[in-house]
Amino acid sequence: MKRRLNVTEADLKRIEATLTLAEAKTSGEIVPLIVDRCHDYWWVRGFYAVVFFAVTAMIIEGRNLQNPFAFTSNEILAWLSSALVAGIVLGGFHPFIRFATPKKWLSQKVHKEVLANFTALGLFETRDRTGVLIFISALERRVEILADKGIFEKTGEDYWSDQVNHVVNGIHRGRLTDALCEAIEQVGSKLTAEFPRKDDDTNEISNRVRLGRHQDSD
Repeated sequence: MKRRLNVTEADLKRIEATLTLAEAKTSGEIVPLIVDRCHDYWWVRGFYAVVFFAVTAMIIEGRNLQNPFAFTSNEILAWLSSALVAGIVLGGFHPFIRFATPKKWLSQKVHKEVLANFTALGLFETRDRTGVLIFISALERRVEILADKGIFEKTGEDYWSDQVNHVVNGIHRGRLTDALCEAIEQVGSKLTAEFPRKDDDTNEISNRVRLGRHQDSD
């Protein structure tokens, strides 16, 4: 998965059109949410700052052992300050964050964000408990699909794992929009089969792609 998931306005319109069609014959609700990251990971900047500072200090000390006049005090201060700044700056980039953060922590942050957004978007409040959140996070390289009780009981975990794998494989091939639309179509078909649209159904959650973190419900 690339560092950034580039989604154009044309992509958003295509995904939202797919959403509208997928929900046309079902009482279910599908919400795609694409985020850059699920946490600030502020401690990673501190970690790299300390590492870069320590490595630079050891290099300076090694040179001083060979030649006590290798660096002036101002040069030492400049090198150490630069090391701190470099660590802080680089610690904000995706590859450095992933390298310094255990995969278990990344997964936990994503799952926590999925649950928070599922609640914030009101997906747990649909009439037939048929809300589905398709969550994609670039930094953590994670895709999760969370389905409410009503539809989950009709499908089982393997079905949703297959949809997750389909989206992940599409992203790896540079086909995020295609894969997401295909997953939405598949989920829409399943929802239609199990929860066909009723005469008094309303669109409980708007058919738009959410971008960012901590989304508010409509």
